[in-house]
Amino acid sequence: MDIRSNSATQDQACALCGACYVPAVASAYTTPGLCPGCFSRDHYRELDRVISAKRKLADGAPHDLTLYQWLATVSAFEGRCALCNLRPFEQLSIWIPALGVSAGNVAPLCRSCAWHKENSFLSAMERVRAVLSEGI
Repeated sequence: MDIRSNSATQDQACALCGACYVPAVASAYTTPGLCPGCFSRDHYRELDRVISAKRKLADGAPHDLTLYQWLATVSAFEGRCALCNLRPFEQLSIWIPALGVSAGNVAPLCRSCAWHKENSFLSAMERVRAVLSEGI
């Protein structure tokens, strides 16, 4: 008996490889998932980051970032913060909110750099530059 013939189960496309699979748990939610071959705690955590970032967008903002693109971005920064390049990244940061969640507009940041980015990172950099230019 084919379990896919049951009307209670529906095939889903894997967010990473695109293969169709039947979810282990039936859900009313339409969020993408991961097939058994792609599932890992790390992939699931990153998928959650991508989905959460898309939910925070204003209506009408583009949101075409795929899990594969996000994983490629994280890999390009070798799993470290894109700004300080010292600490492991902890969150997905949308660089320019008006441009939405797309491959060229998201970066992996540590919490400290994300806080500075959101709370006047440029003024903090200018303050440091001013102190350093005066000499210590």
